[in-house]
Amino acid sequence: KICYQDHHLAVVVKPQGISVQGAEGLTLQRSDLFLQLENAHVFKPIAVHRLDCMTGGLLLVAKSKIIEGKLKQLFQLRKCKKRYRALVFGRLVEKGDCMVREPVGGKPTETRYQVLYHSRSSDTLAGGWITVVDLFPITGRRHQLRRHLKYLGHPIWGDRRYAAYPKTSKIDKNPDVFLKKKIEDDPHARLCLYAMEIAFPHPATGKELTVIMDEPEWLKALVSYQEKLWLEGDNAAELSSKNENKKDKPATE
Repeated sequence: KICYQDHHLAVVVKPQGISVQGAEGLTLQRSDLFLQLENAHVFKPIAVHRLDCMTGGLLLVAKSKIIEGKLKQLFQLRKCKKRYRALVFGRLVEKGDCMVREPVGGKPTETRYQVLYHSRSSDTLAGGWITVVDLFPITGRRHQLRRHLKYLGHPIWGDRRYAAYPKTSKIDKNPDVFLKKKIEDDPHARLCLYAMEIAFPHPATGKELTVIMDEPEWLKALVSYQEKLWLEGDNAAELSSKNENKKDKPATE
């Protein structure tokens, strides 16, 4: 999907399970998606930054070497702002704008985050709760967001590297397979991390450009399905009992 494009650049949605670049196999750089860009036959579209293979969402693409250089300079100057949405294990309770400053690879690393809401889950790794959070990377280290969520004690749902999945638990990285799996069949098939917003001064005009996409429907469905399982389990009686106690409790002045 192409979310925005003009003569100089484009913002596309990278599917999960496809690397941006690489020497072998299918990559976004060699995919049909780039061929759909306007004037793709007279230039070679260039991805300006990267997303992990299993991360999906907005990716900035340059349509010339000159624009590529200007966009990369914006990243270096931290003038390109990105927002990710993640589903994490447990109840992350911080309110408002919060910051993680935990070095990655020995380098200073910063991530701002905001808790959006909590929901219930009976999954063994969740401890009864899951949290939907927005992440705003200030720096751009490898696996920065995934490492920082692990550091907070709330790793990302579906993250086989940084969450406490059994060593025998493996994810199918073939998008033709896992993208077609139903949530009911394998709720852990996807890494629940998605790039949903990118904002930067346009390298040709200087005007601020912001591109936003909606939260993926599969992520909403996963949260709802987890709450449904929790309500249908042994927790339903506990919840009903608590509600009854609230009704019976006399009002106080």
